[in-house]
Amino acid sequence: FGAFLDSTLDRFSEAVIFLGIFIYFIGQNQQLELILIYFTVVGSLMVSYARGRAEALGFSAKNGLLGRLERYLILGGFLILNLPEICLIVLAIFTYVTVAQRMLFVWRQARSRTEGESKKE
Repeated sequence: FGAFLDSTLDRFSEAVIFLGIFIYFIGQNQQLELILIYFTVVGSLMVSYARGRAEALGFSAKNGLLGRLERYLILGGFLILNLPEICLIVLAIFTYVTVAQRMLFVWRQARSRTEGESKKE
């Protein structure tokens, strides 16, 4: 339960950070940045979902460029430097790269498993 609670609360904490950025950009009336936040949040959620779903199916999916720690480091670093737009661009791009990496990794595992099972027959 502890691991489940930890990962669930991590999603909430990440969402709160993005909410703060969202509120900031609403006040600045910056529409492009609001769209970037949407893509970044979806990408971030999909990174976590891809890992969770893979593990539920018996595969490993801890690989990829931007795991949770890396996303937090990028968020913290760019926000400290007051570069939220750059942060969003980096996260919006590389979260999707990470999802693709995880999908490819799981696909390879599934293919290997299937090939192993067909050799047994």
